[in-house]
Amino acid sequence: MNEDASERKLVLAAQAGDKEAFSELTQRHAGYSYRVAYSILQNQSEAEDLTQEAILTCYRKLADFRLESSFRTWLSRITVNLCYDYLRKKRREGALLGKMADRETAAAKDWVGRIDQSMELKNAIKMLSDSHRAVLVMYYEMDLDVKSVARLLKIPVGTVKSRLAGARATLREILERG
Repeated sequence: MNEDASERKLVLAAQAGDKEAFSELTQRHAGYSYRVAYSILQNQSEAEDLTQEAILTCYRKLADFRLESSFRTWLSRITVNLCYDYLRKKRREGALLGKMADRETAAAKDWVGRIDQSMELKNAIKMLSDSHRAVLVMYYEMDLDVKSVARLLKIPVGTVKSRLAGARATLREILERG
């Protein structure tokens, strides 16, 4: 039995009430969901919380899943939506000040003593807009192609390409300044 048929069988069993089948599905894909959440949020504990929330949402909405995509894609889409909802809520509550403080701290550390290139790049990525950071991380860190990123974010391929170009240009500018 191939992977797709095996997953389809697990989904159908889970939809019929088999909790072990649902557990198997989430064990297979929770790590990927966490990486998606972390790529957007850039915070380990927030990514862990939202991964759990995404799994609970999948469980509650499992009957609505029509098997038009893989379970992994469906879980990823739910994770992305929850992350964006979380970020919007966080901004409304004024938590953006915390992010600004993180950036100032990173800049101060850089000023006192140059950090290695990897850390500098990670800090620069944190400065990108949510939409730029999401496409950049999905494309480079998660190794998704442009079409997959577009499908997950439900945006046109051209928009993904445009955001990638904008993210690269912004990163270049930030790193040249730093």
